[in-house]
Amino acid sequence: MNRALKLRKHYFNGYYYILPEIGDRVPVIQDKSKLCYNMAFVMEMLRFRNPTPLSVFHKALVDCKLGPFNIPKNTQVVLHQAGILMNEQYWCEPNQFKPERFLDKHGQFLDTKHSAYIPFSCGRRICPGEQLAITDLFLSLVRFIQLTSSYRIEFYNEHVI
Repeated sequence: MNRALKLRKHYFNGYYYILPEIGDRVPVIQDKSKLCYNMAFVMEMLRFRNPTPLSVFHKALVDCKLGPFNIPKNTQVVLHQAGILMNEQYWCEPNQFKPERFLDKHGQFLDTKHSAYIPFSCGRRICPGEQLAITDLFLSLVRFIQLTSSYRIEFYNEHVI
């Protein structure tokens, strides 16, 4: 089964979580706490297909050592976010699209982020628009699912993961 069909399977399950909670009304920010699966879907979407696989380039201001690596002064350093977000050391089955990894055993959204969840970078240089982006993606996704629930949407993709 190709990746697009796997995504489609999870995507359409989302409507069954929306209907009993908010029906067809326009979603609001407060719905994030009610629509746990949809929030998990957004988080997994950002992990699985990160829009910015590389962080902003930085420059070492002094000679330093990072783990076993010596980094000379003025060396450009970049965080390879995709390498961490798809790493088996941090994620169980990273090549599988599984929104459930962001839910607890009761189906509630995990508020505490995994330390390897860095689609918006990390540390002092984390994207200041992270919460705005996640909220916007959530609201857009829920409304899109609501408006297309009666349509048959098919995705085609030749690439298998």
